[in-house]
Amino acid sequence: GERDIAVGNVIGSNLFNLLGVLGVTALVAPMPLTISPNALVFDLPVMLGVALLCVPLFYSGYRIDRIEGLLLLALYLTYGLHIVSISTGMALAERLEGWMLTLVLPLLGIIVAWGTVRAWRRQH
Repeated sequence: GERDIAVGNVIGSNLFNLLGVLGVTALVAPMPLTISPNALVFDLPVMLGVALLCVPLFYSGYRIDRIEGLLLLALYLTYGLHIVSISTGMALAERLEGWMLTLVLPLLGIIVAWGTVRAWRRQH
């Protein structure tokens, strides 16, 4: 139905943004695109982590509930706040990193594990 179209639109848009925009930019740029070391140290693990986070979310009945959507939105807003605080040199960046490592990531792991077990029990 309409939800399938929305999910396909989101996935297709992300693929185009990553592959199409980067490809066209690399073709028309006068010099090669350089990748910041910070992107490899922070952004790449975040992208891989989010991709891994989606596996159990999608496994839970092949749907994303409101609580899972809220979780994804909260993670996105936190990531955005972190990127802004780093780029502006705010002191919040270091505290946010510590907060993410000590509170958010373990809590996220517990929530994802609980949701995965709950979904697995529903299916079996």
